[in-house]
Amino acid sequence: MGKEADLIRQGIELFNKADIPKLMELYDNSVEVESGGSIIGGNFRGKQGLAEWFQKIGNTYSGGIRLRVENLYEAPDAVICEWTYDGKLANAANGPRQIAIE
Repeated sequence: MGKEADLIRQGIELFNKADIPKLMELYDNSVEVESGGSIIGGNFRGKQGLAEWFQKIGNTYSGGIRLRVENLYEAPDAVICEWTYDGKLANAANGPRQIAIE
């Protein structure tokens, strides 16, 4: 894998360790997250928006959440990551286990 794929893997490792300050350092100031159709959905822009999204994830999955990379592909102009996650929702229910594509 190349440098960009390594950054994705590093970011997921930091997320799983809940090291959000170090994770935030990996993002450009102009970051944009569009997370639609989920309980943590919304459009988040800039590092402040990213911090709000991470806070929303933490509040929703206060019982913890863990990402696991299933496939990671790098092309010259894109990286595609498929992952699954397990988590405990704030109401103590098990969260859904899904595959997402970044």
